[in-house]
Amino acid sequence: MSKIKVLKKLAQEFSLLYVEDNETLRETTSDIFKGLFKDVIIADDGISGLELYETYFDKTGGYIDLVISDIQMPRMDGIELTKELFKINEEQKILIVSAYNDTEYLVELINIGVSGFMQKPLSSEQILSVLFDVCQELENEHEHSRFLELPDNFEEIHLDLKD
Repeated sequence: MSKIKVLKKLAQEFSLLYVEDNETLRETTSDIFKGLFKDVIIADDGISGLELYETYFDKTGGYIDLVISDIQMPRMDGIELTKELFKINEEQKILIVSAYNDTEYLVELINIGVSGFMQKPLSSEQILSVLFDVCQELENEHEHSRFLELPDNFEEIHLDLKD
């Protein structure tokens, strides 16, 4: 099976919040995302993104699976948004998109725990490759959480169903 088919199969189970202030890029890239993910929520700055993230949780009782955010945005930049999201959900998967190759930003984001980076201008190959890796991580985490972990000293309990 091709990598794109595997990505489509993986991503269709997940929700995405995409936060980008550049209207042209936001519209073009969101079309790619809408063809892959179960739910795609779009915001044009960090404050709107944070509000939509919280609204999604209020409506569904679950967190958005993946957040993709630009760094440089009005009202709240991607670094501050990332920090706020990690306060809410420290396990949140976040990808950062940036036109800048500023190591200061990248080091700070690595230190706070982002899942990856994409450099502008974005290519479809780059987007698909990074999404493939993150969606595989999400799938592995979801599979792992489906199993009940029992303590080492767990003893089998026999129930007598005849009573």
